[in-house]
Amino acid sequence: MTGNSIPQERANVKALGVVLITILGLYVLVSVVSLVFLARVFPSLVHEPHGAPLWGSIRVVFDRVLPGAVYSFIVYCVFRLISLISRGEPFSPASPRYISRIGYAVFGLVFINAVVNAISE
Repeated sequence: MTGNSIPQERANVKALGVVLITILGLYVLVSVVSLVFLARVFPSLVHEPHGAPLWGSIRVVFDRVLPGAVYSFIVYCVFRLISLISRGEPFSPASPRYISRIGYAVFGLVFINAVVNAISE
């Protein structure tokens, strides 16, 4: 590696961070706007047809909102890992922490999916 490659890698990681944050912001914006639009235009999507609006609201939150937050957390952890690697510290004490957080987030997605399936039945 030459001496100029390290600043170039840092610039690439910074650009990747900007792209990830922009995608995350767009995801949150589109999710919130679409949920509000669907709840106002089609209230039957939020409320269960047999008269249990609370369960319908809980299902919407678990099915559409929480997975987005968990995916956002996973993207953040991946970005932090990429930044550690680009700084030349792939074996720092923070790397296993981010990897385990990604694993816990995946288990959280499985738990959320199980809750949604239990509520749907």
